[in-house]
Amino acid sequence: MDLSKTTAAELTAHPPRVVLANFYPFRPGEVVETHASATVMLVAASAGGGRLEFPDGNRALEPGSVLVIPWQMPRRYVADRSTPFRLLGVHLAPDDVDSMRSSTTTMPHRVRGESRIPLLLDGDLGLRAAMEVAERAFSESPGPWRDATLSGLGLALAATVAERLRSKPVQVANPVAPALTALESWMRLAMARPITREDLARRAGLSPSHLAAAFRRAYGRAPLAHLQELRLVEARRRLQSGDAAVADVAAAVGFSDPFWFSRVFRRRWGVPPRDMRRL
Repeated sequence: MDLSKTTAAELTAHPPRVVLANFYPFRPGEVVETHASATVMLVAASAGGGRLEFPDGNRALEPGSVLVIPWQMPRRYVADRSTPFRLLGVHLAPDDVDSMRSSTTTMPHRVRGESRIPLLLDGDLGLRAAMEVAERAFSESPGPWRDATLSGLGLALAATVAERLRSKPVQVANPVAPALTALESWMRLAMARPITREDLARRAGLSPSHLAAAFRRAYGRAPLAHLQELRLVEARRRLQSGDAAVADVAAAVGFSDPFWFSRVFRRRWGVPPRDMRRL
């Protein structure tokens, strides 16, 4: 199923099977990890924000944008902690599943050696009305009407994506993705040391403003905010798995002030560091 070579009329005449269509309003900061599914998946956001994490990189998802996720790709949903996204998810499969499984064209315009980060379509796709219908359908009790409505919206979304891919060239590969991946790996290794915005920009070979924009598109937040999240995740792991003093854990993950560390830690995890060992 290559949506980049399919017109809306062809898709309507020979529609794929909508294996599943659902609408899910995430809670603030909610994280959901799913295994690979035997479908091509379309994910559209009606409101809020967050990101989807994949083996080869991440994609931030905002209202009006759509992700085209290839066959058999595991993913992790991370909702924004203040304004979490509300998502319409559509799983599509053609009648000839074997041909789809062996195809490399489920991700349009993929080139040899390119990272398998799902295709992001943003801009005005005219999805507002459809997403409002999805919201209303979700509010109904489960039943045939709700299932039929969401399935119909799934086909309409597939047709919209097909037309967009045919009418406008889409740049799939992020040219700075390798630099961002390397930078995040370095953050994990060097988090104990003081790190500034300028340090990160030099490390990535980008200007601070270019890095901030590219990083936000890829990870859904600014570089220093992401570094702090990495530090807090590592601090939680150390507290839960060892008996080091809180001040030592703070220093090991890059916080020179243990009191500030305790404040930030509690704001992120809901408990002070000393209580994390009891959880």
